[in-house]
Amino acid sequence: MATQVDIFDAFVNLIADAVAERIQKHAGKEIFTTTEAAKYMRRSADSVRALVARGELPAVRNGRTLRIVREDIDGWIERNRG
Repeated sequence: MATQVDIFDAFVNLIADAVAERIQKHAGKEIFTTTEAAKYMRRSADSVRALVARGELPAVRNGRTLRIVREDIDGWIERNRG
């Protein structure tokens, strides 16, 4: 039977694996905060957060802050150019 320590260790390892996967996925890519993305897009930080909330702009949450990959911003700009 698994002890609480075993369960906790398994949970910590699962989280560590997920974090490592996210880091590796975005390695070498330019990653912006909400404020940096807003400046790059020439929009307000609130409008960037709204795009993320609506699912129009992918982002990764890092604690309470959002991180947005520049390639995703460029893709959004291309899709919404008009």
